[in-house]
Order: sequence, then C-alpha cells, then structure tokens
Amino acid sequence: MKILGLCVSHDSGVALLDNQKIIFAANQERYSRKKLDLGFPDLALQKMFSYTNCQPTEIDLVVVGGKTAVQELESVSLDPKNTPFARKIFNLLAKLRLTENSFFLLIYQLLSNFLSFKEHREIKNKIKALGIKSRVIFLDHHLCHAASAYYTSGFQQATIVTIDGGGDGLSGTVYRGLGNKLKRIVAIPKIHSLGNLYDYITVICGFKPLRHAGKITGLAAYTNSLKAYQILKEYYDYNAKKISPLNKKRIFWDAAVRELKEKLKDCSREEIAHGGQKILEEIMVSLVKDAIKKTGFPQLAAAGGVFGNVKMNQRLNELSEVKEVFIHPHMGDGGLALGAALWAAGHFDNLQPFNISQAFLGDHYSEEEIKKTIQEMGLTFEELSDASDFIAQKLMEKKVVGIFFGRMEYGPRALCHRTILAEPTDVQMMDWLNKRLERTEFMPFAPVILEEEAQKYFPLYPKSMTAAKFMTLCYDVSDFGKKMAPGIVHIDGTARPQVVNRNDNPEIYAILQKYLAKSGLATCINTSFNRHEEPIVHSPQDALKEFLRGGVEVLVMENLLIKK
Repeated sequence: MKILGLCVSHDSGVALLDNQKIIFAANQERYSRKKLDLGFPDLALQKMFSYTNCQPTEIDLVVVGGKTAVQELESVSLDPKNTPFARKIFNLLAKLRLTENSFFLLIYQLLSNFLSFKEHREIKNKIKALGIKSRVIFLDHHLCHAASAYYTSGFQQATIVTIDGGGDGLSGTVYRGLGNKLKRIVAIPKIHSLGNLYDYITVICGFKPLRHAGKITGLAAYTNSLKAYQILKEYYDYNAKKISPLNKKRIFWDAAVRELKEKLKDCSREEIAHGGQKILEEIMVSLVKDAIKKTGFPQLAAAGGVFGNVKMNQRLNELSEVKEVFIHPHMGDGGLALGAALWAAGHFDNLQPFNISQAFLGDHYSEEEIKKTIQEMGLTFEELSDASDFIAQKLMEKKVVGIFFGRMEYGPRALCHRTILAEPTDVQMMDWLNKRLERTEFMPFAPVILEEEAQKYFPLYPKSMTAAKFMTLCYDVSDFGKKMAPGIVHIDGTARPQVVNRNDNPEIYAILQKYLAKSGLATCINTSFNRHEEPIVHSPQDALKEFLRGGVEVLVMENLLIKK
C-alpha cells in the first residue's frame, strides 16, 4: 500500500510510505529556499515523484496532517493589525473563560471546518491535478504528531505527549500507545498553549516567533535571576487535576504580548529568557510525571514544536519516572506529513511501531550531477582517494569544512549529510563560525560523536540512545568532555550531540574514526550547512554558493574536493 502524507502548514512537506516503509520525506523549504515555507508543497511533491519513480496513479491513499485553515486560526502572527476575525472572537471567548470545555471544542472544530472548506477543496484539486486519483482524508493535527512519535520510537507501549503552539483547537495531548493503537486520554485546550507562551517570550526578547525559539533556549543559560520567572509565574502554572498547563489569566496572542511586555519591562533579555525557560521546564516535568502515572508506561515518545526545546527534553530525560525518551526527528509541524502517513499505515495496513535508525529520507545527487554543477559554476574539483582521512586532517589544521554526502536529512537538524564540521578544542572557533554564518553570538555549537565514546562525554546518553542520533536533547557534559572538547560546551555545561555509528552514518563515522586516530578526540563541532535565516542547503548549487560566499574554508562533496 502506497500512502502519501502531506503537510500544508508551517514548514509544509511530503512523505511517502510503501508497504510500511518510509521511502521519502522532505519539506518544501529545502526546495523553495524559504525558511519554514507555508503553503502547498508542490516542489517537494515534484521531487518525491521524480526521485522515487512513483507514479501518481500508484498512490492508494492521501492523508493530510491537520484540519484547520492555518491562516485563520493557527497563524503565529502577533501583530494586532493582522488579527483575523475568527481570532478576535476567540480572544473574547478566552476572556470569558469559555474556551476550555468540550462544547467549545466542538464549536471550534465546526468553525474551523467552515473556514477550511475552501482550503480543503483547493488542496484536493491540486492533488487531483497531479494525476492522483485516490481518496484524500484530513487528520487531526495532534493525532499526526502522536503517530509520528510513537510509530518511529520502537516502543511497543508508551506514554505519548504532544505539545505545541496549537492545532485543530488543542495545544497538546497525552496518548496511550499499545501495540499499534493510539488512545487519547488528555486534551489540552489552545488557550493554555506553552508554545504560544514561548512565542510571546521570543517576541518580547526581540526575535521572530516560530523561527527563533531556539535563541531563547540558548540565551536562558546566561543568568540565574528569578526576577522574570516570578512575574511569569503569576500568569502560567500547572493544573495537576487536568494534566495541563494553566494560563491563569487567559491572556492570548497580541494582547498577551502587550501585557507581558509591560510587566517585564524592567527585566533584561537574559532574565526574560531564563524565566520563560524555567516555567516551561517546571510545567513539562510535572505534566510528564502525571502522564506516565496515568498511562502506566515509563517509555516517553514525544512530538510537537515545543519538543524542539532541547533543554526541556534534557530535564524530561533526567526524570526517574522516565525509563527511556524518544523525540521524533522532525518534531514540529514539518513532521505532520510523515505522522499522517504513519497513522494511516497503522490504521489501514497494520503498521507496528519500529525503531527509526536514521533520517536520511530526502533526495541525493550523484557525483556526475555534482561535477556538472561545479563546472557550470566555473569551479574545479579534485577526486579524493580517501575523503574521510582528508577531512580529518583538515580538522587537525583547524579548517572549517563543509560536507555534502548522500541523501538529504529529514527534519530541522543537520545530521552530517549537509553539515559544517570544525575542531572542538578552540573556543574561539565559535566566534569565527558565528561571523561567517551570520549567526547569534550566544548560541552554542553542537557536537557529533562516535557511539562508542558517547557515554564518556555524556553520562546519561544510554537513556535516550535513539533520540541522540537526531540531536533532539541536551546532556550535561562530563568533566572529561569539558576538558577534551571545550568548544562543544555551552555556558551552562551542556551540549546537544549527534551520536553516530558505522551502520547508520558510515561517512561521518569514518571521518571521526580518522580524527580520533590523529587527535585523540572522538568528537567535533557539527553545525548546519547554511547561513542564518536560510534553510539547510539542499542542492550542489546551494552548497557551492555558500562555499563561494566564504561560509566554509573547505568543501567536500561525496569524494570531490571543490576548488575555486
């Protein structure tokens, strides 16, 4: 059975399952070069069909992740001038505390169905125009998040938690996963959204919502002041009875930004970030403890944009109640396409949960295609007899190396197929990288490390071995790690590693083995191959443009060394 999953939301994308196997998964932004591209994923669909040789008439089912018209009810815009009519009504109902019961959710869903009718018709028409004749169904937003986490976790039973800004009237859920069945046991109304809270904090600190939440996580480590935390605590708490965050004063969207900004006006940017992060961690720790108590399953599988917060994920991983934690590699809305397809495979084709070992699910370019692009751009190349040894040597020489290997990564993290590598001992390397890549100076750089050496650097690594393959959580760095590789350690003593083994990632494994032999280090800096505000590079042309701009000093594509 061939199932096509689509996401027509923030970070739209596609996924194709064939006989229960993930054949392809990628997002529109990589092809359009527009960060978190919103809209129908036509370019990603074109690439999926051409790369997989799948014919539109072969598709048995199309499933779309999410039911609501995003522009009307789920937009992240916090500008009062751009407040849709439906949102104004929602704001009024929120103040009257009428947004939290099952009757309101029914009204919300009816309203969203009404507002989404035109959008759904347009999506179906576009699908039909491609030559796809199968049935099209629209699935609940959080069900798709839950499916993406559970079916790729490898757990046969799990507590599944989804938390984000919002989707289809909810901002979070708790599911009980058993066998290949999902049962929702907690629904968290939109009004209590932790994702929205983090958006408000992001805006107040001068950054863009949705795009720059990670900056708040990084900035939060620069102070321990509780000044902003104590103010935010007046607004946000935890409701143990309902296993839900609690927006005490029911403030929402642009009105929430105005009120919180005024209350926090005497706090520094670092204090505000620290306060928001601390509130988030406290609430989520309580929520996960209670969710596990309710399901009885200590395995935690998670998805939703809030689980992009790697520091929060670290706190959850450290809980004694949690036996093992897994965060889906594409935890944000960009993962809805695959989540929708996985749910459909479980529902219609008896798919069982499996352990996703790697996330190289996009397309790739042959050496011949790469050579042709190099020549078209007026550059030359040298064929390397041992690319891994060459790259390891350049790291020894403190060179910043761009690498372009194999199939493109699925999700927001660079997993060493479209990556920049740098040696990890020189803390000044971060300044060089930040300037060249036009990135914020307070953000840490993450490491990639050999699986065999990971526990020496990150003692709690065995609790989340699969999650660590996808850079989805932080760990405290051991004293040994801090001494050996200070360049990977954030100001708070943590790092967000990618752990690699020979089977799942042979190219980077070989590089690290050679680097270990030369330097005694099993790790190096791994950061995404792109400049700030751009998606990770997709094509040879994207990589070559960044090389010519000076983003990297050395560029290796497959076994080709690029020369200016």
